[in-house]
Amino acid sequence: MTDIPQWWMKGDWFDVCSCNIACPCEFAQPPTNNHCDGVMAYHIREGAYGDVRLDNLRGSPETFKRQRHSEIHAERKGPVFGASGECW
Repeated sequence: MTDIPQWWMKGDWFDVCSCNIACPCEFAQPPTNNHCDGVMAYHIREGAYGDVRLDNLRGSPETFKRQRHSEIHAERKGPVFGASGECW
């Protein structure tokens, strides 16, 4: 079995969707009207995955769809950029 590196992170997450507020999907409940369409973005202020620093990592907006709380389809609309602007 492969060893999993120790990891941690602190940051901010923003999402908005078509469900009633607060989105029931966040609480393991079925989505409002049986579907949830939305967008999310995140910013890791600091963190590490093993010896790799994750400080200031930003995620591009992603759209997502949920039919039930256990099924999520996400689609990235752009690249992810690192702290110094390089594209991954």
